[in-house]
Amino acid sequence: MADAKLTELQEKKNTAAVAIQELGNRQDKWTAEDRAQWDTLNKEYDETAAALTARREELTNSEAVQKRLKEIEDQQREKTGDKAIGIDAESRREADPEIRLARRERTKELVLQAWCMTQSRVALRDEHREACRELKFDPSTKELELGDPSERRYGPPAWLCGGVQTQREVRVGLDVTNSGQGKETIPQGFMAELEQKTLAYGAVRQVCRVIGTPTGNTMPWPVVDDTGNVAAILSEATTIGTSVDPSFTAITFLAYKLSSKPVFCSNEIIQDSAFNLSSYLAEAIGVRFGRGENVYFTTGTNSSQPQGIVAAAGTGVTSAAAAAFTPDELINLVHSLDPSYRALPSTGFMMHDTTLSYVRKFKDATGQYIWQPGMQPGVPDRLLGYPVNINQQMEPLVSNVPVTAKKHVLFSANEKYVVRDCGGVRMYHLTERYRDVDQDCFIAFKRVDGRTLNAAAHKVLLQA
Repeated sequence: MADAKLTELQEKKNTAAVAIQELGNRQDKWTAEDRAQWDTLNKEYDETAAALTARREELTNSEAVQKRLKEIEDQQREKTGDKAIGIDAESRREADPEIRLARRERTKELVLQAWCMTQSRVALRDEHREACRELKFDPSTKELELGDPSERRYGPPAWLCGGVQTQREVRVGLDVTNSGQGKETIPQGFMAELEQKTLAYGAVRQVCRVIGTPTGNTMPWPVVDDTGNVAAILSEATTIGTSVDPSFTAITFLAYKLSSKPVFCSNEIIQDSAFNLSSYLAEAIGVRFGRGENVYFTTGTNSSQPQGIVAAAGTGVTSAAAAAFTPDELINLVHSLDPSYRALPSTGFMMHDTTLSYVRKFKDATGQYIWQPGMQPGVPDRLLGYPVNINQQMEPLVSNVPVTAKKHVLFSANEKYVVRDCGGVRMYHLTERYRDVDQDCFIAFKRVDGRTLNAAAHKVLLQA
């Protein structure tokens, strides 16, 4: 049965898309009210698209749980022959591994609270002590290491896969560095939420290739170039000649340390068990890491910092006009990338949101918009047939006019840019430094790097 809310959101998105197209058709006669309406419609379209995606995920999760409960009930009925028996709520909770996992996650949440409360010299309640005993965790430890990137496998986001999300496996642990105990006691929800927040603000991380290593040692990545060699006809009884070897080089990945900067919590917040401390910390730390990383992964200079994907890209097209670029120049940008890269599933555009607003009004010779809104569930918005990734660290337009000598649009085979996560996220709880205002401080550190494997896989439109 179709979901009413899902249908409503899809219709709302389609209506906004049609209104955007109709308004754009008469942009040469726009008034100030039309400009305001344009901005409102685009905002409504983006918000509805985000709500639509969230609803699909919600329904998917709900359907999965109901399906599992149905399977359990069927299994119970098979055990009792033809007797059709019901399963009470408690039996379902005990039988369902997902419910058991949820209970274990609650235990982990209590352990994280116990760690925070112990550092602040707040007495633990029985539920906290029981949780620590169950997971054999010492809450008095001073340092926690969250997760292990070497045990993660990252897949491309849904919009690169035609709306089908690739499975992402995340094995999460909490390592107590001074005792070695407490493995896998951090709530999985905490790490998953932290990663999602980082991902939401990390436009480059969303589409590039991400690898994890347990340490931050210098890591060479071999790169081979055999494009100059081709097979040739060999006459009968003729020697094969001397060796013609591919050209090998190496990209060296380093490890740069990022700080989340202090996250402050009042003593009252830590004592209040109703407050979702792990959610608060994941929100604050994840957003900070996401924003900070994205700066370096976009425009990093490769000198004492990561190499940014835009900084590494070569110029594909230079606009003819100083205050504008055209649909034809976007087409030329696409074809400035070698066909072998254009065929990769990760290939797409990247630009600032103000640039996308400018591009959305482009039309081809027949008067059709080159920006194509996804009108069906799971179908992403596209530009010239390629997905668009919004990156607010790229050069914005000023008053809807391109700025001269700036890189406004990137067209890239994004999987050729690699982000390296080194070790886990280390979190510290500082209890004395800010005692004069009765606050505790949480701060996290992580080590990362980002580099392109081949600069030819990334091209930018440079404003004249």
